Amino acid sequence: MAAKNPANEDSARTRILDSAERIFVKKGFAGSSLRAITSAAGVNLAAAHYYFGSKQGLFKAVFSRCLEPINEQRLLALDTLLKETPIPDVRDILAAFIRPVMLHSNQDTLDLMAQMTAEPEELIKPIFAEQFGNLVAQYTAGLRLIFPEMREQDLNVKLTFVVGAMLQTIFNRSPFIMVDGVSKEEKCQQLLSFSVAGFLNNDQPGTLKEVELHD
Repeated sequence: MAAKNPANEDSARTRILDSAERIFVKKGFAGSSLRAITSAAGVNLAAAHYYFGSKQGLFKAVFSRCLEPINEQRLLALDTLLKETPIPDVRDILAAFIRPVMLHSNQDTLDLMAQMTAEPEELIKPIFAEQFGNLVAQYTAGLRLIFPEMREQDLNVKLTFVVGAMLQTIFNRSPFIMVDGVSKEEKCQQLLSFSVAGFLNNDQPGTLKEVELHD
């Protein structure tokens, strides 16, 4: 039996991932089939099962390949920042979180991220937990250094708002609000200013007077 060629195996695996990424973005998880993916990749169906086990395994691998380099940049930026100063500026922490996505993601990555937000929760929740669990924990700990008195749930809500604003800025799918003509750097700086203002706003839930509504 001829020995397997590692280069050929790597090429086949990469072709499957590339093909799957294009098809998942275009048709979503439910609308995609392993047969169509492997056909487009020029390999047989058994190759997909050999490398990824299932369509879910392939979907996870596609998403991991997309997100891992970005999240590694985020964690490295945060680690560097915390080594430079024991209590960093909130803008610097948020910049370390936002800039790798806003400035260093190619369109294929952004398209895949957009598709992920449209997939069923039962499919993406375990993938999100694996890809973002440690990232969020590390950034929450960093923000806790700046806001030691802020309640945990308030810190999490504010970070959730930052993520939501970032995704909306990236995808820009609103037919009513267009930001064409604004550079990536300008969008990033404005998003940072917006996010910093949100964290520095000390209003807490429950401080507004409740209004009773009567029929």
